Amino acid sequence: MSTAAAGRFGLPVRRFLPWSIASSAAWSVYMLLVGLALGPVTGGDPLLSLFAGVGMALVTAAGFAVVARARRNRVAVAP
Repeated sequence: MSTAAAGRFGLPVRRFLPWSIASSAAWSVYMLLVGLALGPVTGGDPLLSLFAGVGMALVTAAGFAVVARARRNRVAVAP
């Protein structure tokens, strides 16, 4: 949830802040790992980094699509 949405819907700061900090920390670690993984592959070249990022986005989107399809099929088969 964004800060603006949390404020608009009256989410208390005591409830919002810990989750905001946790999600920020998780995102930071994720981006650090992506940088560590792609840095040696791209050699710091901005254009190669762009292509690597787009490739990772496509792989991630495909992974989510596969999981969503599997979940839909599992629900459809359930009695």
